Amino acid sequence: SGTSQVVKNVKADLVLDEKNASTSILEKAYKSDLVWVQDTTQIDFLHQDGSSIEFSRDPLVPYASTNTGPAIETGDLNNDDLDDILILGAKAQQTSIYLQQENGSFIEKFLPKSEEDAINEDTAATLIDVNNDGLLDIVIASGGNEFAGGRQLTPRLYLNSEEGFTKVSNAFEGLTLNASAITAVDFDNDGNTDLALTSDLVPQHFGATPQQFLLKNDGNGNFTDVTSSYAPDFSSAGNVKDLIWVDLDHNGFKDAIVCGHWMPVMIFMNSGKNLSLLNSESLNNTNGLWNSIRAEDFDGDGDIDLIVGNWGLNTRLTASVEKPLNLYRFDFDKNGKIDPITTYFYKGTETVLATKDELVKQLPFLNKKFLSYHDFAKAGIIDLLSEEKLEKAEKKQVFTLETTYFENQGNLSFKAKALPQMAQISSVKTMITEDFNADGLLDILLLGNDSEISTQLGRLDASHGVFLLNTGTGFNYTGNHNIDLRGAARSNSKLKIKDDLLYIIGRNNDKPLFIRKETAHD
Repeated sequence: SGTSQVVKNVKADLVLDEKNASTSILEKAYKSDLVWVQDTTQIDFLHQDGSSIEFSRDPLVPYASTNTGPAIETGDLNNDDLDDILILGAKAQQTSIYLQQENGSFIEKFLPKSEEDAINEDTAATLIDVNNDGLLDIVIASGGNEFAGGRQLTPRLYLNSEEGFTKVSNAFEGLTLNASAITAVDFDNDGNTDLALTSDLVPQHFGATPQQFLLKNDGNGNFTDVTSSYAPDFSSAGNVKDLIWVDLDHNGFKDAIVCGHWMPVMIFMNSGKNLSLLNSESLNNTNGLWNSIRAEDFDGDGDIDLIVGNWGLNTRLTASVEKPLNLYRFDFDKNGKIDPITTYFYKGTETVLATKDELVKQLPFLNKKFLSYHDFAKAGIIDLLSEEKLEKAEKKQVFTLETTYFENQGNLSFKAKALPQMAQISSVKTMITEDFNADGLLDILLLGNDSEISTQLGRLDASHGVFLLNTGTGFNYTGNHNIDLRGAARSNSKLKIKDDLLYIIGRNNDKPLFIRKETAHD
């Protein structure tokens, strides 16, 4: 009949009668907590990322580092006062530009020589005016753990003019990295937009620490690597996934907040002369599998707080300071190749994550030492790998897997608060901060999921977009909405179409999704 009834404090032998139901409860139940809706806007783009071969290449890795795209950026690329879209392609897929038309539709275009660059897996981009001519230029970097080095991992620069884009040859000659993010910032306040290029891995060497780069712009779009002189601490920060710039100490220079895998949340303070690591006791032991970060004044007290997206709590993996997730990197079988061994604590005992079958593919000597599964199951980690080798190994750790709110207590001290349980159901790869319920407070939309992980850990695909509403003192989960953002979300960007404000959400191996502010006719 379309009526409904809410029953609380339910006991056994419950009897329901339709005469006690009503329509008003149903209407109230379906009134959304959000003033945002899912949009039907479509662009003809399908991200096509192949299945990862990483587990065949390296059976000991707990998760692949391949399916990280698509990154999406928005801005006015042809100077017509309309927002356009840049979507990066996967390996063997061209990166696309979608130019917005007056009627709100989009026309697809490609960058110069895009076919020869299609072999790259483009993973990061930024739209900036590098030569101060008033037009947005494009910087793109590649990664995806597909190539060991060379042209496929060298960033590219496209200069914009009234005639369109021109690819600049050798703009970043000699610079290669498996890129995780590109951020544009005038770090020295000279009026020219500089670049920070971050990397999450050394290609095909799981857990190895890559180099990070800070590039100074001369105002004409020529970039110089100044990492060693301006930011030596930043160069070896870790396996960086995300970076955000904000002036934390109000000295006029933007500071860098960094997160990544097997590393703590880190802050690099900018004096205008150098970027130096902040020794913050409150961020000690925050090592996580961090993927994304947002910095805003969430509690309205005048200072910057942080939301940092982590792996989540929906797999068999657990982590704490007392019982961490450990990564040992060492040539355990003396064949000249580093073996990455991940361990976690199971029933109080440090346990190898990989199965016997996976381990012996990489370390055949274990088959002789532990021939039966029974013997292998009884063996401790020291029995398997020896205490001497474990002590010599490079060791990285994770102490928390929770997506976390870091509340600024003042004086650059942060108090970590785990977000609600629904925030922990999957990995958080990207986030949107917006006032979703029009109450004047910034709320959060968490997006993520990942299927390219070890079969032992299952699929991280439980998130359909997790909305957390800001109460002023914390965050509450709401499922009271009609927005379904399933799939492997990787990026988001804000754009305006006609009079509507929207967000476009990039999904790995899928089409992008759109959400927008609710309008009167909705």
